[in-house]
Amino acid sequence: IWSTGASVRRTERWSGEQFDEELSMDPKHVRLGRLNNGAPFLRDHRVSTDTTVGVVEKAKIVGGEGIATVRFVPAGIDPEADKLFEKIRAGIVQNVSVGYQIHRTERIESTDSKVTTLRVVDWEPHEISAVAAGAARLRAGGRRRDRG
Repeated sequence: IWSTGASVRRTERWSGEQFDEELSMDPKHVRLGRLNNGAPFLRDHRVSTDTTVGVVEKAKIVGGEGIATVRFVPAGIDPEADKLFEKIRAGIVQNVSVGYQIHRTERIESTDSKVTTLRVVDWEPHEISAVAAGAARLRAGGRRRDRG
């Protein structure tokens, strides 16, 4: 699962204003072409041939979640990919994150909070990464969890 669309608290770079970013997981709002055209599976969002440890074979939206099948580099070709694969298989690395481009958002003013929500209603994922910890998502009561 590469995304559930959960809200993530962000800070606007120039103004310092905080907002909640929410990725719409409506299949009509997610452009899956780049993922389904052999997008890279990376280590830690660093885009290079050295950090590419696999390829996205197939991505889709099912029940409000982004699901993908990833193929790793064949064993023995890249020792770093082998090491990451073994960490994933052993359950040591358990998180993934998605890199994406935003094409359109809707601003939703909150009536019970001072923080605005930007719902991303047209976006394009372009890579999936194995990460130690995903983006922090908001939970009821303001506690945070990792976004997957």
